[in-house]
Amino acid sequence: MPIVDNSLLFVENIYKSFDNQPVLRDITFGAAQGAIVALLGPSGSGKSTLLRCIAGLEHPDRGAIWFAGERIDTVPPHARGFGLMFQQYALFPHRTVAENVAFGLRMQGWPRERIRRRVAEMLALVGLEGYEDRDVLDLSGGEQQRVALARSLAPQPRLLMLDEPLGALDRALRDRLLDEVRGILKHVGVTALYVTHDQQEAFAVSDWLVLLHEGRIVQQGVPEAVYRRPNSPFAAQFFGVENLINVVRYGTRSANMVEVETALGRLLVEWPAEMTMPPLPVRLAIRPEAAHVAEHPETGVNIVRGEVVERSFRGPFFHVRVQHTSGALLVFDITTTGTDIPAVGAPITLRVRPDGMWLVPVQQA
Repeated sequence: MPIVDNSLLFVENIYKSFDNQPVLRDITFGAAQGAIVALLGPSGSGKSTLLRCIAGLEHPDRGAIWFAGERIDTVPPHARGFGLMFQQYALFPHRTVAENVAFGLRMQGWPRERIRRRVAEMLALVGLEGYEDRDVLDLSGGEQQRVALARSLAPQPRLLMLDEPLGALDRALRDRLLDEVRGILKHVGVTALYVTHDQQEAFAVSDWLVLLHEGRIVQQGVPEAVYRRPNSPFAAQFFGVENLINVVRYGTRSANMVEVETALGRLLVEWPAEMTMPPLPVRLAIRPEAAHVAEHPETGVNIVRGEVVERSFRGPFFHVRVQHTSGALLVFDITTTGTDIPAVGAPITLRVRPDGMWLVPVQQA
């Protein structure tokens, strides 16, 4: 096995095509023991196909998959010792909660008393203690999700793979379950791959994030770093950054700051001293939460002036579109705490935080 940090799972240069159409291209990443790795990307990016290759349900055209030092891409799915949980939980509708959780254990030939203890342990873990005799059809969507998770964890899989596990739930319930799912996986200590198209879900659950686009990994890293430092216009836009401004030239650089010249004027951008500057052409990505209404617009740096062309109240913030004096259209989420947001058609002066901006290389064809 290639030596790659402390990876328990290592996916090496995987390629996969269907009907001569590439679906996965040169996929390489690792998952450390006990880590939750999110495979994130839009529909059609190759996430589920990658998961199926790791599970053994598809065979890669090229490349290798390693687990615990052994190459497993030729090992049959049932012999890999991995667990799978899908968006459609595939619970047995006419069996009880306990019978659903116990199914995999019976298939493995566990003794009856050991099965009973394990089922009780798993249901307590997912907050369904005492639900053993319930009919799964009588459960809510969130409770069914927990039963499916308990069933997946019961056989003690070496690797747990979750494919859009919360996708069938409404937004409010999904948000409530995110922390619970992460807490359960961390409590068990299982290494997990978590497939999702939802950025917030990936951020909340994962220790490591792998962003895919058109069958390629475009960026990977710690979730906060990937969000704060997108490495391409696609990554920036996928994470909700609509403000991508061409950089004309760099100015002076000192400590952790660099001055850039754009159509918005000269702006100071936070840039770690140990990081090299990307070569032009680059764009300045300004995150939507990076601006606030300037209390003293006549002083200081990073002042941006324009006219409010649209504003929408979103509770803790206003979603505001601003037409800059240069003609650029900017989009910000401006907190409502102690702030009066000008009406549509009124002028607005904003101050942009240096740590709310990042320089994004423009990928050349």
